[in-house]
Amino acid sequence: MRPTIHSIGACLLLLGVGCGPDSSKPSSTAALPPAPLAPSGTAQLPAPTLPTSPQIPVSPDTVYGTVFEYTAQGFRALPEIPLLVRTGSGPYVYAQVTTDRTGRYAVSGVRSDAAVSVAPAPGSGYYAPCPAGRGVVHADAPLDAYVAAGTLLSTAGAPELPKLGAIWISGQLFENMPDGRRPVAGASVRMLDWADDARDPRLGSTTLTDSAGRYWLCPALPGHGTDVTVLIHAEHEGYRAAKGTASLGWDYTGVDIELIPSSVALTPPPPPQPVPGQITVGVELKDTLVGNATERRYELMAPRDGLLALRLSWPWSDGRLALTLGDEQFAPGPTGAGPINVKVPVTGGRTYSVRVSDVPWPYGEMRVTFTVTTSME
Repeated sequence: MRPTIHSIGACLLLLGVGCGPDSSKPSSTAALPPAPLAPSGTAQLPAPTLPTSPQIPVSPDTVYGTVFEYTAQGFRALPEIPLLVRTGSGPYVYAQVTTDRTGRYAVSGVRSDAAVSVAPAPGSGYYAPCPAGRGVVHADAPLDAYVAAGTLLSTAGAPELPKLGAIWISGQLFENMPDGRRPVAGASVRMLDWADDARDPRLGSTTLTDSAGRYWLCPALPGHGTDVTVLIHAEHEGYRAAKGTASLGWDYTGVDIELIPSSVALTPPPPPQPVPGQITVGVELKDTLVGNATERRYELMAPRDGLLALRLSWPWSDGRLALTLGDEQFAPGPTGAGPINVKVPVTGGRTYSVRVSDVPWPYGEMRVTFTVTTSME
């Protein structure tokens, strides 16, 4: 069931509160209690006690509360901010609602056993380093959210409160320069469950790095236990997206992530190198036979079921070679010109013996440099 969204400035589906002339809804005109007042005065770190909404009577399937913004002067109720209310446990159900002029919101039609989290909608200009949430819907208590503006986060940084849970993660985003690290300010940082899609901006805790490149995040409530691996996803214009990992309950600080400018060409990884005594499918092997009636032995593990294509080549003037794969031997034609091309069915995970040997050469010692290439079809 998709939740029903209510704009509290116009109506709120409460027990005994009407939403206009619709006769299918309660028609009582009971008013909302006064909006909660946010603390005033200059905020110091640690921040003052979190403000909370008063409890009000609502239907059992309703989630409600107030959004408080952290400012340099303390907390204030934040009016007319778009929110995303996420319910369920995958697939999630998203409802977007905007707070009224007193900073309050409400969503009804939420299953009583559904986990709920509340955070600013993407693009609102606000972030929730610690999104509010709970494991099940409690109509007898408000679900308040605490947010900060991007302009505050990217300069002064996130407040040490509200850390709504006991588990949190902090670190720095930086760019490596010739003279050391340079912090990257104003980068977007999100904490995601490992299975969540990093491309979906609706998921996870969100913040911006401050002027020193620092950030902190905590899991979206109802949260996680310890020993859960999460993904820290970082983005900033002019840089490649980057990520880091952390183990909740263990990695509290020092989860630093390097950002690489998008204009910098990434060095491709070196090509895989052959392993002595082994033939790796897809990796070219070069080797040499010296002497007469000599051989080289290798092992080849089939990466999957299929048809193995193997090619043994060498300069035709150096002599004649024979190839043995498993129990089957292959040799060039009477001219000895090579190469030898074979295709044999193989079983994934099975190891096969491969032997390259020279055909006896009547003109003394021989030296043959050969190449083995392999692929799966």
